[in-house]
Amino acid sequence: MTDGLHLTLVRHGATDWNGAGRWQGWSDTPLGAVGEDQAARLRPRLAGRSFDRVFSSDLARAARTAELSLPAGTPLTLDARLRELHFGVFEGVTTDEVLGDDRYARWQLDPWGTPAPDGESLSQVGARLRDWAGELPGGRVIAFTHGGATDTGA
Repeated sequence: MTDGLHLTLVRHGATDWNGAGRWQGWSDTPLGAVGEDQAARLRPRLAGRSFDRVFSSDLARAARTAELSLPAGTPLTLDARLRELHFGVFEGVTTDEVLGDDRYARWQLDPWGTPAPDGESLSQVGARLRDWAGELPGGRVIAFTHGGATDTGA
């Protein structure tokens, strides 16, 4: 990253799948009513703050959070590198179902080095996020992304 960078990360608002305990990953689920409200309530907190660049994951839930929380017409750059971890076979499945799957236990032995079945590893998420961040020119940047993308330690 370039010196002089001030980066703000925002996790998207809630979806109906969040409420149901379903793993979303790269599934393009929209914000639910709760998430729309969360994004709208973020708007006053961001008011008065200026950003040189605004980025979002290309998934609808993150982009919609950006649209609702920033002034209308704010230029938004979508970037797939800001996506959630790809959970592979666990996408759309509830946490209870995932925890009962032997493949989950094997993946959890080394989630950094081992991809989720038909998905990706945490190190792969970290690599794509570092790639994105390495291209930032500095200044004040805000990025709307996902919980897994902000928790990888990238």
